[in-house]
Amino acid sequence: MPLSEHEQRLLDQIEQALYAEDPKWANTVRISDPRSHYKRRLVKASIGFALGVVVMMVGVVMSGSALIPLGVGGFVVMLAACLWGLSSWKKMNGFGDSAPAAGAAAPPGKQARRGNRGTFMERMEERWRRRHDER
Repeated sequence: MPLSEHEQRLLDQIEQALYAEDPKWANTVRISDPRSHYKRRLVKASIGFALGVVVMMVGVVMSGSALIPLGVGGFVVMLAACLWGLSSWKKMNGFGDSAPAAGAAAPPGKQARRGNRGTFMERMEERWRRRHDER
């Protein structure tokens, strides 16, 4: 549904005010390619992973029972950064997407691999039936 003339003018005014107030943030939001957002998250996750390794090593190498929780905390930071980076990488490359929207075609390789196999349980039941039919 297209916007009315009045709504379009209001939207333009809001956009101009946003650009005037914070041009850096407005430029970041205006970026049309979401992959750049995921790349930034991936870099941040890599830095977090490296910091987690350093904290974990400090906690493990330094003697004293008070530093053991520091090592565990470093491992938790590493794990969280790894999961965050992995989810960003998957979204950036299109692996984390759900089924394509109605009318949208699936990527060429995915459709050929999937075929009409059905769900995991249906495939297992079919294998079970074939095994019993062969006997």
